[in-house]
Amino acid sequence: MDLHVRYEGDDDPDKCTARKLARFDLATLHRSDRATPYGVVLN
Repeated sequence: MDLHVRYEGDDDPDKCTARKLARFDLATLHRSDRATPYGVVLN
């Protein structure tokens, strides 16, 4: 299962779980709503 994260970049880079997952190729970061694929959205 692919993990896609809508990322805005306003978090602390050292503590951001989304960036950490992307660094280890476990998630794909998307900066815009258009680039984010459709699917389940969790908050």
